[in-house]
Amino acid sequence: MIRIALLLTFLLCLVTQVIVTAQSEDDSYQLIVDPDSVIIRAIPSLDGEFVASAFRGDILEAVGRNLDGTWFLVQRPGRMSTLGWISRMVINYDFPPEALPLTDFTTGAVGEFELTRDPGFAAFTLAVVNLRVQPLDGEAVITQAPFGIVLPVLQRDRLGDWVLVDYLGITGWVNTDNLRGIEAFETIPIASNLPEIPVASALIIPLEIQLSEIEEFRAFLTAQNSFAEQIAAFWVLVYDYEVMPCEPPAFVTNYLYNDTDERAFPELEYLVPRLDAASVFLNASIDPMYICGAKRPQLILDAKNAALNASIIYEATLSSIANIQSEITGRR
Repeated sequence: MIRIALLLTFLLCLVTQVIVTAQSEDDSYQLIVDPDSVIIRAIPSLDGEFVASAFRGDILEAVGRNLDGTWFLVQRPGRMSTLGWISRMVINYDFPPEALPLTDFTTGAVGEFELTRDPGFAAFTLAVVNLRVQPLDGEAVITQAPFGIVLPVLQRDRLGDWVLVDYLGITGWVNTDNLRGIEAFETIPIASNLPEIPVASALIIPLEIQLSEIEEFRAFLTAQNSFAEQIAAFWVLVYDYEVMPCEPPAFVTNYLYNDTDERAFPELEYLVPRLDAASVFLNASIDPMYICGAKRPQLILDAKNAALNASIIYEATLSSIANIQSEITGRR
């Protein structure tokens, strides 16, 4: 059995700074502006009218999100009136965007389905996801939704493996394997008139073998997540005019496993492909290090955000295997 450890012994000097995203301990959702200046718009679109400016280090409070969670409706802390909409790409924050209420139902919609209110449930995509006609693998794909967006959730199937979502006015069924855990999932309305799902016979794997596979996968994910966080923190230092190194780490590849591993831990079949996107993001963050010299501010921010996106996937996958382990041990 071959394992390729993705974490290389690359020490980033002075990477002790924690990325500050400043969510307060109360119920507010605070964020910090990243670039020197940003435009706040009347609607969640680059075509939106200019309504205000914010500057690097400004603290704002998010009070709503758009249809795909890529824009936040913001206000000054302690104020009642909103300023307008700011892109998620130019801010630092540490709250799940799906936790915000849906406050814009139309901007950017391309499909025929029209939301008239917040359904109260939303999911964050951990990979590119297929929207299918029915909640079954192999069913026709309507469209795909990208990684890192928020999908309003309308209904779920009885087993909890699929949810009916709205992607910019297009509805379809998405497998929950590629979504971050949904708050109060069990209270999502169950769809009626769905096709019967065949029940497969279970293969019994000794508990100690399952747990061994889980621990090995967890160690891999923990190391990768730590590496991604270091890369993100490094780019923060570069943005703050730290010296740019000319000895970057090697690019990363994915976790390797074989049929024996999959039989012992079947969830690897869908968890490992999820990491493809994390590797792409992490490599995108490493790539600019191979060019010595000064960097454009936007390139630095993109590299930092790519590392943070990789970290999101690793953390969500760690949460998934913790839930799987809890289910396995609870059944024994």
